[in-house]
Amino acid sequence: MSERQPVSATRPVAALLFFQVALLVAGAVWVLIADLGDGRQQTGQTIGETVMILVLAACAAALAIAVRRGWDLAKTPVLLWGGMVALCGLTLATAGAPVLGVVVGLLGLATIAAGSRLRRYVEEPAAPGERR
Repeated sequence: MSERQPVSATRPVAALLFFQVALLVAGAVWVLIADLGDGRQQTGQTIGETVMILVLAACAAALAIAVRRGWDLAKTPVLLWGGMVALCGLTLATAGAPVLGVVVGLLGLATIAAGSRLRRYVEEPAAPGERR
């Protein structure tokens, strides 16, 4: 692999991703408390939603760690993650939560903008006689 990412590029991306992890964990706790507290929703569905949110939080945390360590392979997943967050914002904005949708959409766009500053992975050519 090529050399590590510059810290000036990785720090804002990792911060945005860790912020999203915190929001996802808080959202999972909120879903668990709100849905189980009102007694209207099925317990299995609530637990399934909570586990799915926590899995997404774990994925974002793994991506943030990869970015923070300067791994070149993290650029594309960061851009895809930012796009997914932006689309979630669009869905929220059109589904009855316009303020939350705009905030989530802007968070996704900020992730894309910061992630675009990361260096992309370029495979270095093999030395003569070296096997890959």
